[in-house]
Amino acid sequence: MLDEHRVEGRFRPDSPAPGGATTTPVWFGPPDRPLFGWFEVPSDGMARAGVVICPPLAVEGTSSQPALRVLSNRLSAEGCAVLRFDYAGTGDSSGDDGEPARVAAWLGSIRAAVGFLAEAGCIHLAVVGLRLGATLAAAELSSRGGVDAAVLWDPYPTGRMFVRQQGMLRRIIERGRISDDGSVEGPGIVMAPETVSDLRDLELSADGSVADRLLVLTRVGRPLPPGMIPTLPDACVDRMEIEGQEALVDVEPVLAVVPERTVGSIVDWLKEVIGASRTPVTVPEPSVAVVGRTPSGHVIRERPLSLGPNGLFGIETVPARTGGSPPVLFLNAGVIDHVGPARTWVTLARALAARGFRTVRFDLSGVGATPLRAGAVERSTRTLDGIQDVADAQRAVAPDDPSGVVLVGLCSGGYHCSEAALSTGARGVVMINPSFRIAGPKDAVASPETATSALQRQVDEAPRSWVQRIPGRAALWELVRRAPDPLWTLINRLAITHPPADTLRRLSDSGTDVLVVCDDYDAWVLQRGARRALGRSRRPGRVRIEVVEGIDHTLFGREGRDKALELVVDHVVSAFPPHRAEPPS
Repeated sequence: MLDEHRVEGRFRPDSPAPGGATTTPVWFGPPDRPLFGWFEVPSDGMARAGVVICPPLAVEGTSSQPALRVLSNRLSAEGCAVLRFDYAGTGDSSGDDGEPARVAAWLGSIRAAVGFLAEAGCIHLAVVGLRLGATLAAAELSSRGGVDAAVLWDPYPTGRMFVRQQGMLRRIIERGRISDDGSVEGPGIVMAPETVSDLRDLELSADGSVADRLLVLTRVGRPLPPGMIPTLPDACVDRMEIEGQEALVDVEPVLAVVPERTVGSIVDWLKEVIGASRTPVTVPEPSVAVVGRTPSGHVIRERPLSLGPNGLFGIETVPARTGGSPPVLFLNAGVIDHVGPARTWVTLARALAARGFRTVRFDLSGVGATPLRAGAVERSTRTLDGIQDVADAQRAVAPDDPSGVVLVGLCSGGYHCSEAALSTGARGVVMINPSFRIAGPKDAVASPETATSALQRQVDEAPRSWVQRIPGRAALWELVRRAPDPLWTLINRLAITHPPADTLRRLSDSGTDVLVVCDDYDAWVLQRGARRALGRSRRPGRVRIEVVEGIDHTLFGREGRDKALELVVDHVVSAFPPHRAEPPS
């Protein structure tokens, strides 16, 4: 039986969504291979139709999350029950991309999602697929007999085009590197040779009936090739050219823009083609799912949580019995949700759970599944609110000793880790490619003590005013940036710039164990002019800086990501070894 661990507040199944609907996290599909999704239902429990949203894959899936969430909110406000979900081996669902038959598993995930809505009581069914999600949805629906309505939103005409695009993006990033084992890697996705072969056979086919009514959305001037639209009477197929796709899926997640007109067109079309009569829908309670096993064969379970007074959404991962080590908390990287870039936090959470650790990955205010704080700024990173959110999560996960946790973060998450550890305390901090400066508004909604301490550090770390008045200071900065390390010691003392090593020193002096994983340039930035000072520090804790060759900032590249993950797991296990072995099998 899953130990409750005294976590404050299970997930509330009546969490409100815009438009008066309720949103519930659900596990569905095969019990031994559970899929994760968000089920959004009108507040009166009655629905005119059930709509499955099939997301894109790779970085397109990350960038489009806010748009698909907005689409779900608007559909539920119009009386639809909506299921957003993660394919097998992606997001919070069980499995990983190294398993066989990935394309079949993704198609099976769509089949399970449609079945979930039918079992919930939805009489009329619709599917909306975006990018490769549209291509997969068309293939699955053609084979199973179709649904009442389907929307193919900017689909790939073939899986081959998706494979080619991902490989091209990766070659650009990696400066021409090509795999020699038949696999193809894109930003945030690795496709084994079998997956590549199966995707190359995937295409929008004119054979089979995808739906009784079909809407095909394509970019302006880029219609689908002849023969790629499923065969239906002309009166049953609507075509529309749309704008804004480049700003939705062809950009980094932090730059993605919700295409409001396209979302509105989809909602209006579905309202028109689906009847207005409603039927009751059954909403399951949030449940616990088995997502893996430890080396000795014991189950690893996950469950959704609501953390702290502002209801931060989190997912707890635990083995059958923890080993007495501190819980590990994973923080957002920028605007990427609790899954982490390239699913990094899910992989780490389950790897550590397999070694006896309890972990919680959660969303800060305004990111992923956590609503925005009143008065806060949407999609802000490195904010005072974020520091307060981490402190709230610490108190919820470890109410007896909020400082008795290990915090893990990337980029802005590294900043929130360091500030939260300095404000609330932490047993350990793991920072990957960390940032150390506040980027959000100074009047953010944070507790006075957190705001004061963090802002005072920002003031102390800011350049002196006389430096700002130097003519041509940009050129001067370029010169000092290239200065040798001894000169940086003087630069630091003059406070021309703040040495990040001061933050590391403060953390270590407070007794916090610190691991920093970064590339060689970031390692130089962290230590410049402060190597001797770091060495002389009285550190009750310790600071370890590990340089990973080939690591990219967001860990979207497999080589650097794998090295970083191995370092983090080995460090956490060695620094906080379990005190209690698992029960015998």
